[in-house]
Amino acid sequence: MNILVTNDDGINAPGLWILAEVLRNVGDVTIVAPDREQSGVGPSLSLAKAIRVHKLSYAMEGIQTYTVEGTPGDAVIVGLGHVLKDTEVDLVVSGVNQGHNTGEEVLLSGTVGAAWHARQRGIPAIAVSVLQLDSTQHAIAARMAAVLGLMIHHKEIPNNILYNVNVPHCDLADVKGVFVTRPSHRGFADEVKEEDDGRNKRHYFLVRKRNKVRMGPGTDLWALRKKYISVTLLNTRLGPLRRDAVPDGFAEKTFSELVDREWPPLATMAPD
Repeated sequence: MNILVTNDDGINAPGLWILAEVLRNVGDVTIVAPDREQSGVGPSLSLAKAIRVHKLSYAMEGIQTYTVEGTPGDAVIVGLGHVLKDTEVDLVVSGVNQGHNTGEEVLLSGTVGAAWHARQRGIPAIAVSVLQLDSTQHAIAARMAAVLGLMIHHKEIPNNILYNVNVPHCDLADVKGVFVTRPSHRGFADEVKEEDDGRNKRHYFLVRKRNKVRMGPGTDLWALRKKYISVTLLNTRLGPLRRDAVPDGFAEKTFSELVDREWPPLATMAPD
């Protein structure tokens, strides 16, 4: 199985390298990721400028690694259309994101946006995120991506779904299971902050302001608060699919594979 790995937190994010290390146990991994942090850009592309691509010499053994001076969407398109143009890519995995991607945030998420570009090209895609920054949760999320990737590859679950995975902030022993969720709802009301730059000129910042979230039973944030791994099934419009889009027993089987499989210990957080 040939796997393209990317993210929106940039090439130096620890979650990217944990994801790559876990996934190389189930397939051949290539990394193509933004050269810097690109959170909040959604599926945007760099259509008005040239895109520079750099092959890195410092990488995990056996994993070709490239950076792109652009968005996560740029990274996926360059990865598929240039770096791996002569390779049949079986799966694209984006993450592990440092922070959850739930509710309407999937529309702004570079993590989900990168996976969306893969689905637009007919390639199975998974986006993986953690509720809070922690290497333990990164490992759980990476292993969940590996489980889903193998199930897709073996045709046990559909390959035409964008699987949006969010992992709660707890150890694996405390995770209660996997829950197929629907998006929670929290409206956004971003504000403008104005400041003087010290030279009698004004500059402005967009400040994220979140309204109160509605997270009824069965929603992604509800599942995370209850210590379940949330899997939201998304279509190519980033709208939610019904739970019956996956086979009966999906949640139970994925969780069983996650906790029962023998996982090699993580050797490193990131390459030196």
